[in-house]
Amino acid sequence: MLAVRQIERRFVAPFYMDALHGNLVARASSASRQDEIVREMRFAAPEVTLDTAVYLWSRGWREALMASWWAAVWQWPETVDQVEPLLIPSRSSFEGQAHCLALTRVRSPRSRAVLMRYLDEYLPGPDLAYDQPWAMAALTLACADAAEPVPGQYLEAWQQWKSGKQHADQDELVARLDRMRVLADAVRHP
Repeated sequence: MLAVRQIERRFVAPFYMDALHGNLVARASSASRQDEIVREMRFAAPEVTLDTAVYLWSRGWREALMASWWAAVWQWPETVDQVEPLLIPSRSSFEGQAHCLALTRVRSPRSRAVLMRYLDEYLPGPDLAYDQPWAMAALTLACADAAEPVPGQYLEAWQQWKSGKQHADQDELVARLDRMRVLADAVRHP
C-alpha cells in the first residue's frame, strides 16, 4: 500500500470537493470539468483497493467521503460492513452523502436494510437534520434497482420529517445521486 501522505494526495485531495454534495454532477458543473475529473479518476482508480478504502474510512470526513466514493466505483460487497458503523451514528458532516451513494452501488438487501436503519433512527427526530435527504434518495434508488417499492412507512415518515423544512428538491437529489452512480460507472468502465 502507498504511504499515508501519498494515499491522501492521490485519492482524496484532488477529488473530494467534486464528490461532496455531488458537485461534479450538479447542474452548474460544466461538461469539460466533468470529463477532466473522470479522466483523472480513471487514472487513479486502478490503484484504489479495498485496503486503501478501509484505511481512508478510518480517517477524517474527507477521507471517508472519498473511501465511499471509491467503493461506489468498485462496488465492493464489503462496503456495507464498513459503511454501516460510520453512517448510523452520523458523527461527521458530509461523509454520509457518499456512504449513501456507496450503499446504492452494492445492490443487496443488506445495503437497503442499512439505509432503512438510518432512516428509522433519524426520520423520527424532526429537529435532526443530517443526511436524511441523501438516505431517502439512496433508498429510493436502491428499491428501484431491486424492483421493489419504497416501504410505505418510510414514505410517510419522510413526509412528516420534511414538512416545514427548507431542503433540496428530493426528485433532484434522487436524480443527482443517480448521475453520481452513472459517473462511478464511467470511472470504472472507460
